[in-house]
Amino acid sequence: MWGVLRSYRAPQSDLYDLSGGAAGIRIANLQNFDGVCPDVVLDEFGNPVDPPGRDRNIPLVPVQYDVAAVLANDVLSQTGFAAGDLFIPDNAPNPDDVLIDPGLNNNEGGLLDPNGGTLVLNPRATAPNGPLHDPTAMMYVRLEDLQPRFIDGVSPDGTIPAGAPLPTDGIDDRCQEPDGAGGLDLNIALAGCPVELIADAPVEPLVLRANAGDCVEVTLHNKLIDQAADIDGNPVFTCEEDLLNPGNCVADTLEPLFDLEGAQDAQDQGLLLVQANGTTQVLLANIVFDQVPDLAGYNTLLQMVIRNRQAQPQPTDLVNGVLANSVTTFNNNLIRPSAHVGLHPQLVEYDVTRGDGTNVGINGQQTVPPGGRTTYQWYAGDLRPDYANVSGGRNNRRANLLATPVEFGGTNLIPADTVKQGQKGLIGALVIEPQGSTWPDALADLTDTERDRQSATATDTRYTRADVTVECDGINVLTCPDGSFEDLVVVVQKGNNHRLGDGTAVPNIASEGIGIPEDSHDAGQKGVNYGSEPAWFRFGLAPDASFGRGPGGLGSPADAWKMYSNEKGAGEDPATPVYDVPADAEARLRLLEPTGVGRGSTFTVHGHIWQRDPYVCLDEDGNPVKTDGLPGKCANVDMSTFRQVGSLSIGKNPIGFYLGGQESVQPYEHFEIRLENTGGPNGVTGDYLWRDQASFGNTDGIWGLLRVEDPPTP
Repeated sequence: MWGVLRSYRAPQSDLYDLSGGAAGIRIANLQNFDGVCPDVVLDEFGNPVDPPGRDRNIPLVPVQYDVAAVLANDVLSQTGFAAGDLFIPDNAPNPDDVLIDPGLNNNEGGLLDPNGGTLVLNPRATAPNGPLHDPTAMMYVRLEDLQPRFIDGVSPDGTIPAGAPLPTDGIDDRCQEPDGAGGLDLNIALAGCPVELIADAPVEPLVLRANAGDCVEVTLHNKLIDQAADIDGNPVFTCEEDLLNPGNCVADTLEPLFDLEGAQDAQDQGLLLVQANGTTQVLLANIVFDQVPDLAGYNTLLQMVIRNRQAQPQPTDLVNGVLANSVTTFNNNLIRPSAHVGLHPQLVEYDVTRGDGTNVGINGQQTVPPGGRTTYQWYAGDLRPDYANVSGGRNNRRANLLATPVEFGGTNLIPADTVKQGQKGLIGALVIEPQGSTWPDALADLTDTERDRQSATATDTRYTRADVTVECDGINVLTCPDGSFEDLVVVVQKGNNHRLGDGTAVPNIASEGIGIPEDSHDAGQKGVNYGSEPAWFRFGLAPDASFGRGPGGLGSPADAWKMYSNEKGAGEDPATPVYDVPADAEARLRLLEPTGVGRGSTFTVHGHIWQRDPYVCLDEDGNPVKTDGLPGKCANVDMSTFRQVGSLSIGKNPIGFYLGGQESVQPYEHFEIRLENTGGPNGVTGDYLWRDQASFGNTDGIWGLLRVEDPPTP
């Protein structure tokens, strides 16, 4: 179920004013904005900030991020595991394969590199047949976390410029560009440049942060498919001009023959493309476009019955032993993931025709084709006309646009393809922090680490952006009473397609028949931040084990009481996040679910309670307002002007109520779990369980630890 709400700037001949209505307001101060962002820094109340001793405003400098959509098979490796621990099929065409085959060469979409990487969700070799992984996973990754990948026998090295080749330096020439001084600079954003993840860079859903009032510009690069390939999977190359000497042809350089986005149109016209040197003709019909790898699994969607008027199939119309046109339902295995990507934000302001990250109605294309890039602009605040000061007549109303910074907290970053891309991990988080706060963000500045799931060695770690300390000293006593807080991003994943170590698909829990879920709302596997700790895996049971106490059932383990103990996990921490925090500190868990199936979760943290609505209001000087004698209580909003934005900050609400569980954790939802004191009122150290209180989510791997430790010695 979906639709489109279309808004027009000018009157339309087929639309009529409602009785008593007036024309929309035209913005009078657009010259003070760059897109949706004000051109100067504003305070908490939308007023320009004047620097001390200077009679002018401070220009608003955008916070810029470069992000790439990549395949785990390309950027990760199996070096952390022994040979044979992780099976990755080549996914080559094989018409004799059935839909779900032990070999799993289903040829669903593009090819896989059996020697490439795979996203490991749980690295333990637990029976039956661990680790858990997904070789078709897709990820958003910061460009700074990537480096050039040299592919033996494929990467050109020392071929540019022609006649005076560079030294053989082990850097793919497709990752270099002129530096303006006769040399070459490294630029991994170039289309065609193969990349890999830096050894200790985070492997987790994308985490971006910004201050309230920031202008956020995210450039998204699509590196899922860097080159077109012919029907046999061979790259199609062209003769390219010498980068340093324009006009000179460099033979055999590996560059795409044509622009992928325009290629589809050319194919529709039945055109031939001729290689630049005129020696080769390529029929576009023989080119494979826009295919990323996929593997069939036991995931299901809400049932859709196919009803058409096609002729009844004949006994001779067999496809893989099945009657042609005999499919009666349409489901998950019949959908391939899109190779076009986008980033759809929440809560922040943006131009829906440019910053939405999805293709909707008559808006222009906002998704990024393979090899392409685009930039989205978002404002971390509220934009609305100044309704209290509207000028002009009924049909010519004008007012200034008011910008107000807002601390939104955690929000979801959602892929353009919310079905298959979400299942494969192409998800993220955007956290809007208090205005004026700071945090470690660059890879070189990260200090927090987590268990490296991409290694079988339990002591190996990677840096993480999902667990950082935000410094906010001096802001105000309500929003930052301790001068800092622990910022913990919890991205819940549902409906995924995990594989066992031998590459076979993981059946559903509570399945019927051969691995199929009883209810599509429970379809697929679950986890948090690319980690999963299912109960069946922890106890060495079959994924589709019965719920009873019979042999092999989920109720059969005699040591079920060890479910959350490291003793049951081979003495290791769980593969799901273990958040390390000092005792008696403030912690904010950004509870998110960008995509997933319909079944909701109820989130709880043992030993802690939090406010359902931790939102407060401040006065013009940034101090807590006092309404009815209560610091931080928001006054009633004047609905006649719409000027006042409700709460602008997260903090201790003087009229908030406390709870110990958050229900309705479902796709697109975002919640603020603000713990005022880690370890409870007395700051007791230890491991505190957080989990889905509901049985299916808990059983299928949605749980982890909040590790409260003694504060560091000053």
